Amino acid sequence: MQEAGSKRQEARDKNPPTITGEEPVEEALKKVMAHLGTTDRQAAVRHLARVCWAGPLEPWLREPDGSAESPRSVVDLEVGNGGTVVVRRADGALQVTEQKLSPEWIEFLVKLWRLNRGSERVTDPLTASTSRLFRFTYVSARHSVPRPSLSVRLRQRAWTLHDLQGSGTFDPEVGDFLVRLARSGANVLVSGGSGAGKTAVQEALLRATAEEERILVVTMECEFLLPEHPRSVVWELSPDRPEVTMSDLVSQALKSQPDRIVVGEVRGGEAATWLYALNAGVRGGMITVHANAPVEALDKMLALARLGSDWPARELARWLVAARPVVVQVGFEDRKRLITEIGECVGFTERGGEVHFSVATLFDGRQLHYQAASDELLAQLPAKRWRKET
Repeated sequence: MQEAGSKRQEARDKNPPTITGEEPVEEALKKVMAHLGTTDRQAAVRHLARVCWAGPLEPWLREPDGSAESPRSVVDLEVGNGGTVVVRRADGALQVTEQKLSPEWIEFLVKLWRLNRGSERVTDPLTASTSRLFRFTYVSARHSVPRPSLSVRLRQRAWTLHDLQGSGTFDPEVGDFLVRLARSGANVLVSGGSGAGKTAVQEALLRATAEEERILVVTMECEFLLPEHPRSVVWELSPDRPEVTMSDLVSQALKSQPDRIVVGEVRGGEAATWLYALNAGVRGGMITVHANAPVEALDKMLALARLGSDWPARELARWLVAARPVVVQVGFEDRKRLITEIGECVGFTERGGEVHFSVATLFDGRQLHYQAASDELLAQLPAKRWRKET
């Protein structure tokens, strides 16, 4: 009998009532209450928070994505000052829909999504994640004129390197190299522009690592989990605790016996803490950074590290070079996600008081250059075929 009730509950979760968004929130809640068979409004709200309901946005969150990312998969939902919902798909195409979202609906959904994570606090502006692993950014009418705005970044699927290779992000030879890179102790920076797919590539690399590894992921907003790694942990910032920083979490990760410390995206002084961890004996670190080329990614890392450390640029550059990071550059070409370049940081020089990093190109967008890799990197890659050509 209990099993039958559980199945009915699951069916209700999977098949919520159709909500157009044209009706007021309270009217929509009455439909939900009737659907759930309850007259308790608070019980209905708790249920919607638990399943992380998206109201009028549900059709786009529930679009099937298949075995790999389709060019038509929904990536972002945007609600601008006019209230119109705009859909951005994986191939970069934009769709201006007929759906409108009122300020009342925006504020209700944001409160619901915060309850989903056990918080009743809505800061302004606010960026946070949900249990459905989508990220949203909300700005109220105090700052967004004349109406509140909302953007939602959707998680499409749990990415693997096999998936990315199947979607044409790289060819089998590069895929073979990336598997070996992930399973080695090499440190990896995944670099690219906004929306290029940095998180998907980072997640895929992590899924290729050994299942027994203790992986600590530190991120601003959780975008993926690693259920096949039983010792993995994901820590994220909380909008309710602004005094806890990314640097604090990275420092704590260093004390938690990690095999790898992973930073979801570096945006500040946590870069210095991460570099310190790598130079304290933690191998196989991974991080993502906004940059347009491998050398720019290293420059960005140095600049951000200086925000979190009093050490001079030269010393921080030494830390970065000692970590020997491999930079995997992700970009879009012809509306298709691609690995456009792979480079290894091999040194730096100082000219005019400025630091200039040297990058060995391992992949130029067309072919791999095995002979360019350093002996240190080749020693870590678990395959004899990656020895330098003679």
